[in-house]
Amino acid sequence: MAFGNTDPHDDHAPALPHDRFSCVYEGDRLVAMARTRPFAQWFGRRAVPCGGVSSVMIATDRRGQGLARAVVRHALDAMATRGEAISSLFPTTATLYRSLGYEIAGTYRVQRVPIDELPAGDGSIEWEPAAFDAVDVRSVANRAGIDHDGWLVRGDLDYGWLEYHRRQRSTSGDVFVGRRDGAPVAAVAVSYLSLIHISEPTRPMKES
Repeated sequence: MAFGNTDPHDDHAPALPHDRFSCVYEGDRLVAMARTRPFAQWFGRRAVPCGGVSSVMIATDRRGQGLARAVVRHALDAMATRGEAISSLFPTTATLYRSLGYEIAGTYRVQRVPIDELPAGDGSIEWEPAAFDAVDVRSVANRAGIDHDGWLVRGDLDYGWLEYHRRQRSTSGDVFVGRRDGAPVAAVAVSYLSLIHISEPTRPMKES
């Protein structure tokens, strides 16, 4: 109802523990919810515990009653108790989250580069298939992020979700680890786009 998602529930998908959910009920009916994902962010080469607020959902007939503010406020209090010094989210509206102390601190950027403009390898790196949650993928990601303030340190749940979705859509992408002299030095995730041929509309035949 909140996001228009029609995917069925899967009991085998990675799930957050119950104490990571902030919920409002009317009797047995769930009318508002927010969840907090555990991860960290690099600052000064330290991994600072962080809570990622997501899935802030309000029943369509209960919006405008302050429930979103209530569940996010509850989530923030729980983060403070757990020692998560930072909270982050992707805001759908600035007004609500600014009133709770959030401010725009980064961007999500997509950069498109033609394949033929990418630099060619020198042959020193050997690539092999891997999984998102492989130890080598994590080590490469952490070495890349440690010198960049604000970069994420993904947790078990995040890597588990990425690998779960990759396996659910086995034809849509792959993960590879690059090794130099046997040591992991690079990792890449490749997504494949479906190629669809759209034919020209059939022209009506003229009567003879």
